[in-house]
Amino acid sequence: MVTKLKIYNAVDLIYEDMKKRPLTLISLNEMVPREMHNELIENPYGDGFAAWKLIPSQITESYLHGVEKQLKVKLPTHYKWFVQYKYFINIYTHNNAISFERITEDNKLNDIVASNLDSFFRSSILNNGYLAIASFYDYGCVILNCEEGDDKVYVSMFENLDRKFRYADNLLEILSLDPDYANHFIEMHNSTGWK
Repeated sequence: MVTKLKIYNAVDLIYEDMKKRPLTLISLNEMVPREMHNELIENPYGDGFAAWKLIPSQITESYLHGVEKQLKVKLPTHYKWFVQYKYFINIYTHNNAISFERITEDNKLNDIVASNLDSFFRSSILNNGYLAIASFYDYGCVILNCEEGDDKVYVSMFENLDRKFRYADNLLEILSLDPDYANHFIEMHNSTGWK
């Protein structure tokens, strides 16, 4: 069973793993709010770049309700727990196959809202009741079904908007699967011609 605590623990474990690959925690300085700067991580790039750390999210239910009204979907509970836990610049999972877009105090879910409304590919997904929450390599997006009762996570491919492939049973699985899972997923679908 997915719980809020399990989502929180998975995010913490991902961050600890990313700290073992510190370059994943370096971003352009203007993308990292001052309160997220992490002086404990060596920054080999110098000025113009900053290492970042997770800090508690201030995203409220009221804010999320406004996002739902703007997108005209109901955000899945697991995703709400995820965005209400910590702010981050990028979260990479599955050997960097999946990249979650930044969520910070000054930005909140603006990048996700904008990309789902403005991108032709993502807006088509949104119009079919799905929300794009992350990128999947150069293949497409990781999407959540916004229909109540369906916690499954899918990958939608850039070249065919009508095709989606079940990737995981829920968001917790995405956050905690074997790092090589994305490669196995691609190999499996490459062998079947993505049918």
